[in-house]
Amino acid sequence: MFKYRKKNKHIFFLMIILVATLFLSIGYALTNNPINILGTATVKQTPMDIDVYFSNYSTSGSGTITAAINGSNNKIATFNVSGLVGYGDTATINYTIINNGTVDANLNISASTINDSEYFNLESNINNLNNTTIRAGETKTLTLKVKVIKVLVSSNSTTRSTTATITVHASAVGV
Repeated sequence: MFKYRKKNKHIFFLMIILVATLFLSIGYALTNNPINILGTATVKQTPMDIDVYFSNYSTSGSGTITAAINGSNNKIATFNVSGLVGYGDTATINYTIINNGTVDANLNISASTINDSEYFNLESNINNLNNTTIRAGETKTLTLKVKVIKVLVSSNSTTRSTTATITVHASAVGV
């Protein structure tokens, strides 16, 4: 009887070793088989995805203010201010920028310097708008204020004017 028990013990341990080896082999095979995922992905960005431009404007203040949005490229706006004569006189132009695209965009606005900086100063919120996100369908307002910083005393003071060009650029968020 002692021999029979000893033989059963050996068979029992042999079975445990075989089962353990089997589990280890299957586990090793599952973890070391490379997984290949085959397929193609296409990223396509059409020009209409990003559609940020000047949509309209309003003006206020003294003097004669002529503002415009370029008809063939509505990413460019210009203004001309004349007739400001007194120190501190101002003219304000508010341009509305709209994102009519399908994706959010980062704004980057550039403005040329005004052409008569001896007499006029240009204040704006360009720095507050640059590198900000304009969501799809959202509008933002760009405010430009031209201010007389030097008293105009010559006989042609009412004909002195200043002009600048503003351009809006946009890129997709995360690009």
